[in-house]
Amino acid sequence: ATTNQTTGFYFTLSNEGNIPINVQIKANNATNVTAGAEWKLNDTGQGLNNYSVQYNKSVSWVYVATTFGSFVTDLAVGNSQTFDLKLLLATSSSWFDPLSFTVTFKSVAA
Repeated sequence: ATTNQTTGFYFTLSNEGNIPINVQIKANNATNVTAGAEWKLNDTGQGLNNYSVQYNKSVSWVYVATTFGSFVTDLAVGNSQTFDLKLLLATSSSWFDPLSFTVTFKSVAA
């Protein structure tokens, strides 16, 4: 399969702190350091050695970039945001090694 995604807003991000927060999101290139293999994260679509990650908080999918972008604004104390993630694999690859990547969330005071 070239796409893998959750369904039904599977993930929940909660503000359990004591101030409202803004949440940002980013991902990184998929790599295998031992093999020297890499797929570049592409925030416009996938291709040769390029893959994408998207999130959905309501009805539309949004690409994740390699730099922090806005995910949730002004999440109040005690509130939460549900979301899905989607992985769009490279359409073709020069590598046959397993690759790994990380999706990172960061919160800052609203």
